[in-house]
Amino acid sequence: MSGHDKLKLFCLRWGKGGQMVCDLQGSPVYYHEKSVAKTHRGEGMVVSFGINHKKYNYVAGDMR
Repeated sequence: MSGHDKLKLFCLRWGKGGQMVCDLQGSPVYYHEKSVAKTHRGEGMVVSFGINHKKYNYVAGDMR
């Protein structure tokens, strides 16, 4: 799988129910594995379900 083919299963948010963490271009950062997302967490960030996860729930302000 190339980087563009990977599923967007997990993302980082600014606290529980907060906005998605974005890159410098303003796009949400997604991860295909929870363990990878956990290694990229900063202070105040939590791992959340991404848009391709079956348990994903839309949070106001989410970008797809």
